[in-house]
Amino acid sequence: MFEFGIIDAHCHLFTSDNQENISDVHRYLHKAKSNNITGFISTALTKEELVLHEQNKFQEIQFIAGIHPHYKNTSINDIYFIDEAARNKSIIGLGEIGLDGRFENISKQKKILLAQLEIARDFDLPIIFHIVKEYYNFLSLIKKTFPKTRGYIHNFNGSLEIFQEIRQLNLGFSIHKNLLKRKRNIQIINAIINNCLFFFETDAIIQNNKNFNLHQNELVSLINDIANLIGVPFEQLIYLQYKNINQIFEHQL
Repeated sequence: MFEFGIIDAHCHLFTSDNQENISDVHRYLHKAKSNNITGFISTALTKEELVLHEQNKFQEIQFIAGIHPHYKNTSINDIYFIDEAARNKSIIGLGEIGLDGRFENISKQKKILLAQLEIARDFDLPIIFHIVKEYYNFLSLIKKTFPKTRGYIHNFNGSLEIFQEIRQLNLGFSIHKNLLKRKRNIQIINAIINNCLFFFETDAIIQNNKNFNLHQNELVSLINDIANLIGVPFEQLIYLQYKNINQIFEHQL
């Protein structure tokens, strides 16, 4: 279980592109302590990244694994290592998985997503979803085939109408700084905080990043900005997110 404090609900601390960034992770975690950031949910998108997570365990890091809709280093064959990781209980969830409308292979994406949804169901694992321009396709698929899926949409950037549809499925929402770029999204942020399981994220990739304070400062600033926008104290947002993390991953942490 994470120590109480700020949690980064979605990031990438080990990557296939740079497998020698362990010292970077050490320094990143050291800097995190000074920002009251006590936990990270990191994503493994390839077998190599999963191995890196398994070989370099830190109290502050829990990890998930999944086949991303368009990550260049993944393939459908990776479904076997994800199934094995779930079976061995080495991951606390699946992700980031989903649909990305910026690419034309949606039918293939659906096939891969369905296979991973089956793993999540079979091993009772929550999911972190990556959905871009395919919210209605995603909603239709979940409602018809896996209505009891639990988890959250990372970096949510949909409309208020889409928010209401997803909310009916009891899925949560992870808020990234991008959601604050438009004033019209204040209503969505308010609705998320007051009605759903909510989380805060950086989506940070720390490889070769020598400015270790950058993403962490962004996370603290994000929570502070939301506190000011909707009138909920900073400390309360941290406390509520901590409760939400423990609720959604209650069987895994």
